Amino acid sequence: MSRSLISRSYSMIKSFSGLSQSKLITSRQLPVLRNTVRSYCIKKEPGKGKGPVTFRSLTAIAIGGAGLLGFMWYVKDEKEQALLRERKRQLGKAAIGGEWELVDSDGKPRSSKDFAGKWLLIYFGFTHCPDICPEEMEKMAGVIEDMEKEPNMPPLVPLFITVDPQRDTKEVVAKYVKEFSPKIIGLTGTVDQVKHACKAFREPGKGKGPVTFRSLTAIAIGGAGLLGFMWYVKDEKEQALLRERKRQLGKAAIGGEWELVDSDGKPRSSKDFVGKWLLIYFGFTHCPDICPEEMEKMAGVIEDMGKIINFESIQFSLINLNLLKFSEKEPNVPPLVPLFITVDPQRDTKEVVAKYVKEFSPKIIGLTGTVDQVKHACKAFRVYFSAGPRDDDNDYIVDHTIIMYLVNPEGEFVDYYGQTRNKEQVKSSIMVNMAKYAKLHQKGWFS
Repeated sequence: MSRSLISRSYSMIKSFSGLSQSKLITSRQLPVLRNTVRSYCIKKEPGKGKGPVTFRSLTAIAIGGAGLLGFMWYVKDEKEQALLRERKRQLGKAAIGGEWELVDSDGKPRSSKDFAGKWLLIYFGFTHCPDICPEEMEKMAGVIEDMEKEPNMPPLVPLFITVDPQRDTKEVVAKYVKEFSPKIIGLTGTVDQVKHACKAFREPGKGKGPVTFRSLTAIAIGGAGLLGFMWYVKDEKEQALLRERKRQLGKAAIGGEWELVDSDGKPRSSKDFVGKWLLIYFGFTHCPDICPEEMEKMAGVIEDMGKIINFESIQFSLINLNLLKFSEKEPNVPPLVPLFITVDPQRDTKEVVAKYVKEFSPKIIGLTGTVDQVKHACKAFRVYFSAGPRDDDNDYIVDHTIIMYLVNPEGEFVDYYGQTRNKEQVKSSIMVNMAKYAKLHQKGWFS
């Protein structure tokens, strides 16, 4: 085969591109090209060996194909770059975002100019939001915490901007953001200031600029599709995570059935609390410091949850409506039932436990039992406990796991809270878990 075949093949490929208006060979045209090359080789250059297509002709086709693919990649890259430039031109410099002036939780004026040169993660919400805002704030706090762990990452400043300035004063906002992370900066202001900030992030520019109605419509449709897909992926991911978490924990890996006795001497079991949320703490009445602190925390959570249920607001989520109905049916029983289970049954009789729990809240149910019953309950929740050496007065300290356990109405373990979690963090987490549970179990229109 002569060298002229390579040039002829290249010329043929080049001329063959005339079959496509875009000057590129499509996948449907490749079989035609292959047959054309084969017939051309048979006619002009009989092959050596068994077939008409020789190694050199295949090499020539490969070289031409590689060049064609390179050109296609170049055109694709140029098209993407052009789309990016056009999108930037259409959106303009301040179509989303812009200058704003607000006040932080210390009463100090803050503006968008104060954060120039820094990355911002901004969330608009309100402190009286029952479920969605706490969930998003938890997410924001988690993002900030994870970002700090990553090496060579630029600093990211989290901002919470209220959309309810009439109720969300700087003091209210200060208390709210601290529940999630001390690094989140809470911002409020006058009604006009907040409206201006919200408009900056919600109203793309109109009129004289390069942004037209048609381009905004295209962006809106594309954005809606993207948001819909992102929501679908997020929902699927959450469902998968919940299924995976449940699989890893197992049906009874943490939690399970137990039987004890309350402070009135009445037998109580895990089955008695099916249909109710439980907040369980394991401790002992002779504990000098840690247990009283945790019991105070539990009592505070229950008290605050009761205030949230009775709070009058136009906006109620499904979970809040359910809790409100529950509190109307049983006004003396909170929607979240607090249980104190002793790990020292030899000293903590029902009378001792009754007196102990009343010191913190009349709503806390104290439970005790035989040594075997208590061991079984502790084992179900993976609670470690061990009595220390006795002193001259026959007194001793019990070393035990310091954790509160959250159990859903189906009797399944949901979450736990260690000693380092404060009351506000525990309360927020419980509300988020309740909202997720309600979302997963709410009935549709046709169910």
